[in-house]
Amino acid sequence: METGKSDYPTPAANPRLNEFVFVFGSNDSGFHGAGMAGFAFRGDPANTWRECPIMRAAMGHGAGYKGLLAVFGQAQGFQEGTMGKSYAIQTVTRPGNRRSVSLPFIDKQVDNLVLFMREHPELDFCLTPFGCGFAGYFKYEMRPIWDKILTEPNGRWSDLVTQPV
Repeated sequence: METGKSDYPTPAANPRLNEFVFVFGSNDSGFHGAGMAGFAFRGDPANTWRECPIMRAAMGHGAGYKGLLAVFGQAQGFQEGTMGKSYAIQTVTRPGNRRSVSLPFIDKQVDNLVLFMREHPELDFCLTPFGCGFAGYFKYEMRPIWDKILTEPNGRWSDLVTQPV
């Protein structure tokens, strides 16, 4: 299997991408430059978006440009890219602003996701450890929020990322 610059399998190398909805954290502009947002949009979580032709095209086109699994400019909710589907949870206001979105606001978005999951039992939702990393929350703070997704029959950890403890 091909790998991206950060040794993550690239979406192009994973034939199963159209079989699930990739759940990831986003900033409020839906920029999707790095981390799991970067993976969803351009296939690479590394902070190398400045050199990426997909990002250059998106910035030239503006909101609505479809990446691999996500849509540029869409910060929350269900998205359909060119190779699969995703669901964004806004976890920061803008890159670098750790803990800028409150846990209750993240929790409310997850409540909306759970309702969407129940409306679409035919879809499998693969969770990434959103809220940690660039967003700045600890795993113990996010665990109760993640558990809402994981207790649904169609929610599970993504096998594209390491499952948090």
